[in-house]
Amino acid sequence: MRSAHTDTGVGSFPAGFPFAGPLQARPFGPIMPSMNRTFAIILEPAEEGGFIVTVPALQEVGTQGDTRDEAMANAREAIELVIEHRLARGEPIPADIAPEVERVTVAA
Repeated sequence: MRSAHTDTGVGSFPAGFPFAGPLQARPFGPIMPSMNRTFAIILEPAEEGGFIVTVPALQEVGTQGDTRDEAMANAREAIELVIEHRLARGEPIPADIAPEVERVTVAA
């Protein structure tokens, strides 16, 4: 028996399914449940220029960018990839960590 859906190359839902029709291709990243998560990131100026990015809650994330905007975009992509990898392995996604920044004065 023939399936009642259209193959668009991207994928589609069968006719009669609440979301019937072709799946929409995303510009990048996996199709994930639409739950927004917010993570604190740390942007540190790099000696050679640009920024180094770390995410305290996701120790796997380490990226950089030549500009602040590029560093932010790279951080978003790296976070999405780590979340996708953790979900695929059945690992939990940790809650965000609010880093505290303090200054200490020492004799030098």
